[in-house]
Amino acid sequence: MSEARENEGSMRGRAAQGVFWTAASNWGNELTRLLVFIILARLLDPRDFGLVSLALIFIGMTQVVADQGMADALVQRKILEPAHYDSAFWMNVAVGVMLAAIIAGLAIPISDLLDEPRLAPVLAVLALSIPISSLN
Repeated sequence: MSEARENEGSMRGRAAQGVFWTAASNWGNELTRLLVFIILARLLDPRDFGLVSLALIFIGMTQVVADQGMADALVQRKILEPAHYDSAFWMNVAVGVMLAAIIAGLAIPISDLLDEPRLAPVLAVLALSIPISSLN
């Protein structure tokens, strides 16, 4: 009976630790975004800031597609082997690189469609953030 209580206490401790690190990660991400937002707002004039915001709409939508649920699939497996981790990692990286190439390739047509010629280089450069975030 004491072994069951010990396992329950251990599981509670691991759950609490998981909640803490998830919250810390989320708050860290949000604080980083806020800091970047503040820095960009100080460095860019309003027109340029709007241009970056427009480009980030496309990058954000693409990153939603890039996060295809591989981490969720790993969490649901009862038995995990190193090959599962490797496959999920490299699949995320490959999808991130592919989506970045698509966005970079479509940068000029998107900027033409929106009649904003300055958008193409911004979109192409920000597309690099997609494979970088897929390393996560």
